[in-house]
Amino acid sequence: MKAKLGGKGAGLAEMSRAGVPVPPGFTIVTDVCNLFFDNGQTVPKEVDEQIWKALEKLEIINQPLASIAKKEEILYILGREDDPCVLDRHSPVLHLIQQIRDETHRFAVTFHRHRRSKQRIRTSLVEIPGIGDRTAQKLLRRFGSVARLRTLSVDDLTAEVPRNQAQKVFDALHESPTETRTA
Repeated sequence: MKAKLGGKGAGLAEMSRAGVPVPPGFTIVTDVCNLFFDNGQTVPKEVDEQIWKALEKLEIINQPLASIAKKEEILYILGREDDPCVLDRHSPVLHLIQQIRDETHRFAVTFHRHRRSKQRIRTSLVEIPGIGDRTAQKLLRRFGSVARLRTLSVDDLTAEVPRNQAQKVFDALHESPTETRTA
């Protein structure tokens, strides 16, 4: 899907599949915008074909499609590419479109930051039965690292989590490597 829709389009599709509310519309990637300008401000035939194939696959052929050039703030409307819409810099319509674009970018950036932070925080604590992501993150935020957790007693751990979870963490972190393999 990333090959057809680009990184942002694939990200929007992924968010939609995950149940995250996605604002309608597409964000055209910078490479395609550069191609457009390098090609004398016309959409290259192969790009046009890719766009139509993607729209057909998504079953949204009859939906209006427009893009806004970031520097020039010019609107390009599908079917009227030769006649771009240039709005006055002080036009409330242009300001609304800019706000929609900026909010869409903010939404996408926030989603990607969240996804990256989830990927970055991987810990062996979640492999302990009865210890989930939230408990593991809570312990790591309070104590800093798994190595630091190994130095703590069950009583130290109960300052942050219930005693039964503290005991599970303590037991799991103090198993010898041979016990872990046979278990």
